[in-house]
Amino acid sequence: MSILKINARGETFSIRQVAGNLFVCAEPNGGCCCGHTEKGRIVVNKELYADEWDARKLRNSLHLSFVGCLGPCPVGNNAMLMILGRAVWFKDLNEDRLIPMIFDYAEATLASGSVVPPTGELAQHVYERYAPSEAAEAPSTRPANFDGIDPVCMMTVDPATSEWRSEYGGKSYSFCCAGCKRSFDKSPATYLDGGAPAESVPELRPLETPASGGAMSMTVVVPNISCDHCARSIRRAALALAGVQAVEVNVPDRTVTLTWAAPAS
Repeated sequence: MSILKINARGETFSIRQVAGNLFVCAEPNGGCCCGHTEKGRIVVNKELYADEWDARKLRNSLHLSFVGCLGPCPVGNNAMLMILGRAVWFKDLNEDRLIPMIFDYAEATLASGSVVPPTGELAQHVYERYAPSEAAEAPSTRPANFDGIDPVCMMTVDPATSEWRSEYGGKSYSFCCAGCKRSFDKSPATYLDGGAPAESVPELRPLETPASGGAMSMTVVVPNISCDHCARSIRRAALALAGVQAVEVNVPDRTVTLTWAAPAS
């Protein structure tokens, strides 16, 4: 792989170009469903992922990252392998024996120099998460009613056992978590009509405001962040502001980092 010269913070760094990255959704990193045994998933075996990655000496060709919610929640545990320019999605990873199979597949793809089709049992855990370019503009479909479906994240829920419910328009809605219920209660009609609202950014408490290269960067605490849906709403609202260049939301730390240039307001 090539060595790239990358400029950052006024310095030049040598960065190894890799063939891909394996992203694993894990509960300790902010995942709202993956790794949650109370939701029917197994605990994500981060140690086994790391051991397989290390034993196969993939550090210089394939990066390994444990991340928050990748979606879609109903088919977790989830992982996504970005390799040779292609995204390969894995679902229902609820047996540890599937982890070595993922690395076997990654090594086979690296050895061939092109993305190979998955085989055997692993093929049953692979699906196309991203729409092809010709279908990218196709409208999404939503159910006519939400019996047994969380209208915020579209996850299957059991109305008989769900702890979180709301009444709207004479109908009861159930949710997978308190965060989804709060989001729904703020704007029920928007979720029922087909999408999350671009909510305004809540009142922020600054941690730091450094300046660099003509741009400003601020990290702020947002106490009410509870899940990835909150993060998406904040990203949408902040990026709609004039001058905002980047938004990074850290759900576990309840912080948001904004980078902007004038005339952000």
